[in-house]
Amino acid sequence: MIGKINILAGTTASGKTKYAVELAKQIGAVIINCDSMQVYQEIPILTAQPTLEEKQGIEHRLFGMVPCDKEFNVGVWLELAVKEIKELLASGKTPLLVGGTGLYIKSLVEGISELPEISDQTKLQVVELQAGCTTFQLYAKLLELDPVAKDRIKSGDTQRILRALAVVIETGKSIFTWQANARIAKFFPRNSFYLMWLKKPRETVYDNINQRFLQMVELGAVEEVKKLYQQKRGKNLPRAHGLPEIIKYLQGEMGLDEAIAVAQKNTRHYAKRQITFFNHQLKFDHVIEG
Repeated sequence: MIGKINILAGTTASGKTKYAVELAKQIGAVIINCDSMQVYQEIPILTAQPTLEEKQGIEHRLFGMVPCDKEFNVGVWLELAVKEIKELLASGKTPLLVGGTGLYIKSLVEGISELPEISDQTKLQVVELQAGCTTFQLYAKLLELDPVAKDRIKSGDTQRILRALAVVIETGKSIFTWQANARIAKFFPRNSFYLMWLKKPRETVYDNINQRFLQMVELGAVEEVKKLYQQKRGKNLPRAHGLPEIIKYLQGEMGLDEAIAVAQKNTRHYAKRQITFFNHQLKFDHVIEG
């Protein structure tokens, strides 16, 4: 593990933060975030970012550094994470990546398809499209240009819609055609990694999710979302668990108890998908059970 690129994967609410800090103490590691929601600045409570107390003096990187209305995706994360990893290895330090976003982990370990560069003109065109359209209209435009996307991209996945639009506008070809034929860019050899799964029983994870969301509300998650919504109303916001439900509560579309219950249910469903991904899409060097 020392000298390796360590990765600690686990579902949401599986106890990764605490375990990672203890592990980092043992091996002298710096923790790097590989959770797609914990990168955002304005919602540290809602995304369960480690607090100063929880960090226990261990250096953490790539947490809370992106504004919620800025586009962020696996490509951007890979660029940042690879830079951090190389910097740590060059200075003799041990990287420990921690998170539950399976796509980020898989892309780092196995590599990612190289896609064409997008020109500034196309980027501007996509920005103008986004400014004048709802997400549903953007999706309809994408399907008009790239019908293959219908079965591959969900109608509410704004970031992937925008990326696919940019590729098809730039090249006239589907992003999926490019991915199928592109060379795989690998960042590090597979034996550079030590991949761990902190695997908790499903019912334990579900109970943790329910309790943690109640704790988030007590700690000020509603006030956090209210401030974000007031500042960035009308802008595209990340699909952080609980964010849409709390916004509906703030808009008077549902009561707080209902918003909490729906957020808990949706987060449990997400954890179930994470477990499926870890079981079938990743090969772990060590599974930590119990």
